[in-house]
Amino acid sequence: MTFEAVIAIAGILAAALWLMWGINRLTLAWTAVQTRVKELDQKRVDMAREMMKFGEVLVRHKRDEQEANDKLGGLRAQIAAKTKEIAEFVPPPPQEILVTSEYPSTRDDKAWIVSMVRPNGADQGNPRQYLVWAGDHATALNRARSTLAEQASGYEVSNAQRYG
Repeated sequence: MTFEAVIAIAGILAAALWLMWGINRLTLAWTAVQTRVKELDQKRVDMAREMMKFGEVLVRHKRDEQEANDKLGGLRAQIAAKTKEIAEFVPPPPQEILVTSEYPSTRDDKAWIVSMVRPNGADQGNPRQYLVWAGDHATALNRARSTLAEQASGYEVSNAQRYG
């Protein structure tokens, strides 16, 4: 064997080893890529399953919300019916009496309820009522007129009666 044959065989062996080493590296890289693809596919499938679970929960919550809204509508209707039913038993509020003074100015003064109406008769069925303190009927009417003069409300005195 000549020196050139040994070098040729050594070159062929070196090229074969280098080719095997390159193929091995290529195989390892391919395996790593395929493993990563499998991992990513598995993660995608797992995330899709999790999203489906969230979707199912969302659908269930929407259904529960609709049922609750339906029940709430029914309860509101029942409340309205009960309110109307109870309103029939409740007496109307008492007529408002405006108090001009909480205490009488003298010991002899008595409470008088004075009805005031508008001169045009617009609120004839619902007169305004004031409580005034006076000793007699004429004084009660005079105090009512002075109260009206202070307020300038457009009302006039129609009646005065003893309170109590």
